[in-house]
Amino acid sequence: MKKIIITALLLMSTLIVTAQAPQGKKGERVQAMRVAMLSNALNLNEATAQKFWPIFNTYSDAKKAIQQERKEYMQTISNARNLSDADIDKALNGVIVCAQKEVDLQKRYKSEFLRVISAKQLATLFQAEKDFKELLISKMRGGTEDMQEQGRRRLNRIR
Repeated sequence: MKKIIITALLLMSTLIVTAQAPQGKKGERVQAMRVAMLSNALNLNEATAQKFWPIFNTYSDAKKAIQQERKEYMQTISNARNLSDADIDKALNGVIVCAQKEVDLQKRYKSEFLRVISAKQLATLFQAEKDFKELLISKMRGGTEDMQEQGRRRLNRIR
């Protein structure tokens, strides 16, 4: 009973934090499509989903923070003409550190995920995330195919 209450509280707190994040309608729609694609790919039952999503949301937030940090270093590098070699070297090292942080995050969360989903589902999760990112980039570049249809085809490929 305690576990159910704790899980419910974690799920509710995750939803509250997500709801308070400043996102436009477009961001909300993209997030909803991401959740739908991952849910379909993983084929989670209700009990597993209640355990999985709080872990995934925490993982995803940490990953976003690392990606934001890397983005800042990359913006510095993009202005390389106006920087000293020491500043460029510092930014390059920052990018490498961020890449290592992301690998460390995946290692740390691998065991967390494997407590609630199978290794096959975890592999599917990583592939589905990659596919969703590619799908989003394609759409942003003006891909003509409907994003949901393209998502369905990618989902069928990884199942």
